[in-house]
Amino acid sequence: MSGLESPPGQESGEAARFLWDIGTVWDFFASYETSEPLVVLEFDDGRHGAIRDLPDAPRDLLRCLAAFHELPTANSLHATATPCRMEESPFDLEISYAGVDGPLTITFDDGTLLFAHVESMEAEQPLSRWAAGVASGIAQQQIEAVVSLARLAELPDALAGVDRPVAEALLSMLGNLAATEEPPKTVVRAAAGWLAHKLDVFVEEAVKTAGKTAGVVGVGGAALLVQKHAPGLADQLRELVDLAT
Repeated sequence: MSGLESPPGQESGEAARFLWDIGTVWDFFASYETSEPLVVLEFDDGRHGAIRDLPDAPRDLLRCLAAFHELPTANSLHATATPCRMEESPFDLEISYAGVDGPLTITFDDGTLLFAHVESMEAEQPLSRWAAGVASGIAQQQIEAVVSLARLAELPDALAGVDRPVAEALLSMLGNLAATEEPPKTVVRAAAGWLAHKLDVFVEEAVKTAGKTAGVVGVGGAALLVQKHAPGLADQLRELVDLAT
């Protein structure tokens, strides 16, 4: 029913435990309506994905993979998986996809495997990273990460002139878009690109003149905070721009 299959002769191990766990949770969910995901996936960068329905498990996993990598190029993604309301230890696994024809493979840390042959979700128009990211919620999480770190760095306060209110408005807009089901790709890319450019300019000018130059206010804590968080914020902005490209 899950579309996930074990290789012939594999009857135990982490793969078998995973199938049993998600089957048990699915049967429990069948008794009442819930918005809880069947399985929560946590990736190495801290973002999360989910398996929401047992019959759609392979497609949910493929969407998560496609949010990080351009498909159908073969790629893999490491994650820990925690079935809802199960008190056992989470599963350590690798999700991989072997090109155009699949299959989708889940490799557990004990070497056991699960396979799924995923029918093309968009046969003539492959799922883009952005579409997969939005469908899985990973894109919204990336927007939230940018907004949170920019707020922590107090980026708007470090900018001068019209740049300060523009930065504030863009961060407010991105924060609102992160809460929507389908944030517009072009709007997100433009906002993230503008913020990334202003951050680059700030860092370059701060290095040249200790944070004091036209268009940049290098005063006290604001400048120091931006410089402290600049590498991490630049990485988060770059990832968001790449995702929305």
